[in-house]
Amino acid sequence: MVVVTIISFLAMTAVPTIRLVQRKARASATANDLRVFESAFQGYASERGSFPASTDPGVLPPEMVGRLKEADWVKVSPLGGHYAWESNQVFGGSNCKAAISINTTGDSPITSGADQLEEIDRMIDDGNLNSGNLLFAGGGSLVWIIER
Repeated sequence: MVVVTIISFLAMTAVPTIRLVQRKARASATANDLRVFESAFQGYASERGSFPASTDPGVLPPEMVGRLKEADWVKVSPLGGHYAWESNQVFGGSNCKAAISINTTGDSPITSGADQLEEIDRMIDDGNLNSGNLLFAGGGSLVWIIER
């Protein structure tokens, strides 16, 4: 009985730590994806003078084939949902020339809570999802603004 109690106690203390580590890993993977994708789109715009047209979630812009691994773009993001390229859209009340969004889709909702999203914001932006370049756009989407 004592052994079972000790194992139960250890399990109770380990679960929150495991969840914290998983949350940080998802935040790091998402931040890395956004940086890699941003670099590829910036390179394209630098060479061509403009960004590609917008695409639906999970669809790689045809101009980016060969610049990005399509499998990385079309996969479910670490947060759930799919990546989408946004060009000439309005986010947070301002016009944006270029952005990457993570959108809830029918087969894959964004499953991360506010804590997870704020963790990502602290890693790559200002720590506030209502300002800066990483915004929670409502409707189940997170937006990384590349150029306003």
